Amino acid sequence: MACPICDALHPDDCDHPFMTMEQRMDATIDTLRADLAACRNLIAVMHRDGGHYIEAHGIEKAVVGAKAIFHAQASEIAELTQERDRARYQHDHDIARAEKVEVVAQRNHWHTENERLTQVVMNLRAELAEAKRGLGIESDDDICGFCGKPGVDKYPHPVRWPGEESAGTEFVHAECETEECRRAHALLTKKQRDSFLRFL
Repeated sequence: MACPICDALHPDDCDHPFMTMEQRMDATIDTLRADLAACRNLIAVMHRDGGHYIEAHGIEKAVVGAKAIFHAQASEIAELTQERDRARYQHDHDIARAEKVEVVAQRNHWHTENERLTQVVMNLRAELAEAKRGLGIESDDDICGFCGKPGVDKYPHPVRWPGEESAGTEFVHAECETEECRRAHALLTKKQRDSFLRFL
């Protein structure tokens, strides 16, 4: 008989409790029974039947079935996780798109309104200029800063491309401003244009 922990052959050679061979076998059997019970409980949980499958088919077949159930459930969880992630992505994408559509709609609305009001102002200025000419009053308020010629027809646009020159005057010709806008636009790369538009 030896110590089961340090293999000492005599009780005086260690501080561990000595057991007889019968006691050691009983302890081992108790441990194996506890382990078996835990395995049976786990298999019963996997089969969700309280242990009936084990009783009907034996523990070996029940273990094989439990493995199949585990892998099937793991695969289902993976598929559901992917589906959830796709749904989240689509949800976030839809929200971002809706917000972008709303922003673009608002921007178009205010752009249209700005153009309408600009035209009203320009019509009034044309009437005023005509009245001044009728009274013999000269005015240089209608000179375009791009070409230096009279007959301006709009306010300068408040947003310009990087590198786009400003007329430096209160009013400009629409054609002159469009030409300058196209010049600056052509000098930019697609990446530079996209980067600029994201901050508008």
